[in-house]
Amino acid sequence: MKKTSHLLLLSALFLSVGNLLQADLLAYEGFDSSVYNTTAGFANNNLSGQGIGSGSGFTVDWGAATSDGETLGGSAGTIPYWLNTNNSSASAYYSASTGQASYTDGNSQTLATTAGQSTFTGDGTRVSLQRFTSTGTSAPNVLYLSALVTLDGSATDLSIGFASVNTGSNDDRPFSFGFNVDNELTTVGWGSGTSNSTPGGAISSVSSYGAGTYLLVAKITNSGGAGDTLDLWLDPLLGNEAGSGSAELTVTGGGFFVGSNSSWSVDGLVLDSSGTGSVSVDELRVGTTWDDVTPTAVPEASTLVLSMLSLVTIIGLRSSRNRR
Repeated sequence: MKKTSHLLLLSALFLSVGNLLQADLLAYEGFDSSVYNTTAGFANNNLSGQGIGSGSGFTVDWGAATSDGETLGGSAGTIPYWLNTNNSSASAYYSASTGQASYTDGNSQTLATTAGQSTFTGDGTRVSLQRFTSTGTSAPNVLYLSALVTLDGSATDLSIGFASVNTGSNDDRPFSFGFNVDNELTTVGWGSGTSNSTPGGAISSVSSYGAGTYLLVAKITNSGGAGDTLDLWLDPLLGNEAGSGSAELTVTGGGFFVGSNSSWSVDGLVLDSSGTGSVSVDELRVGTTWDDVTPTAVPEASTLVLSMLSLVTIIGLRSSRNRR
């Protein structure tokens, strides 16, 4: 009986370890510095044209918003909040770097991270990059997206959002969130009601945020029609949605979904910035639960395995003594 209980205990422990080492993510980008060229200089560390081999759930590099010969965003000037071309230049671009921000929540839990991040440095030009995901039209009705953002206190904004699957002459962007040029937390619900090709009004926080690193978590709920909801949290608890309290900002009543599809449809992840300062982004996660996008750091696999082997040894010794 004791032998059976020991085996059951070990099985449970190894299963738990396996769960800790994996997250059910639809997409993840940690800007892995071992994959990206991080050598200083636009010709080297420009994020555009890089990405394959970093993260998971993506089909192409970061770059111009094109898919099957079509651009996300439609014709120039159609959607004023986003560019549909890659305007990166030596004086305004997203760079890949070896830097790494960190986040620890109110319960002293630390966010799991991968070495590396991307930093936008600008000259006032608006730059938009997109990376296509493999989520497509099969996305579930509830999506979570998180991002680790570092502000330098300058008038530089960052918007993060999904671009939706093409449905005609123009593509639509269901939503975006981030910080505006006043460093206020902000969200934009695209397609209020039935129009998905124009942005709704932006909702911003009352106060601005100073230089520092912040964890943003967005929850997007598709109702299948008008009434979709976007909730945005700032610096919440990791792995604990209920304990994180109410969202800082909520956009509701809009039709974030692509109107001609019955399901929630997303095709690409978007980064969009302007300003003359800098802003960094890291740890982009897309999942179906809060836990997916707010994983805590765990010991390296080798450490976990050694711990398990130690436990096996202890149990074996005790069993041996009990048989004497």
